[in-house]
Amino acid sequence: LWLARCADGSWHGVAESSLGKGGGSLRLLDTSCHQPCDTTRAVWEAFDGRGWRVLAGLKCRAASPNELDNARAQALEPPKKLRLGGVALPCAGSLGEFIGDFELQEGHVNGCPAWKQTIDNSIWLARGRNGCWMGQKSSTLGTETGTLLLPDTLSPAPSAYAVPDVCKWLEWDGNHWRLIPGLSCVVVSIEAG
Repeated sequence: LWLARCADGSWHGVAESSLGKGGGSLRLLDTSCHQPCDTTRAVWEAFDGRGWRVLAGLKCRAASPNELDNARAQALEPPKKLRLGGVALPCAGSLGEFIGDFELQEGHVNGCPAWKQTIDNSIWLARGRNGCWMGQKSSTLGTETGTLLLPDTLSPAPSAYAVPDVCKWLEWDGNHWRLIPGLSCVVVSIEAG
């Protein structure tokens, strides 16, 4: 994921495949700052699937060499197993197909790890071309089309929401994205199954 200037001069948090195109789920609408860590009166905003919301207090600053070294040393391996589910969720229809366990797969989708469902190997949790985490079928894998959307371009896995108060799972109902209250993605220990 990148913090990059887009064609209109604003700064966006985007996936590599969207560099220079805008989009993503994080933006700073200040075309006068030369770097995203410059002093600005503009505020960072996050896209929640329905619109842009102000992220009060979010700041960007340059990292020190020690901070970069520490971050590299602490870089986590992606979780081997995830569980998508929640309380009182419908088990029928499109959403029901995606409820279950997912295992990490070899390789990457859009430069990021991807997980395949353990029951139906045509169902995936992967990063879409738009940088958001998506619940997708094999036929749409890696695109910005899917059944489920977590509008979070910052987290390293769909189980680690970078902005939990803003990023919620959404389902495509054929016309628009709708919020799925209670849907969550959690890490499952391999021993626990």
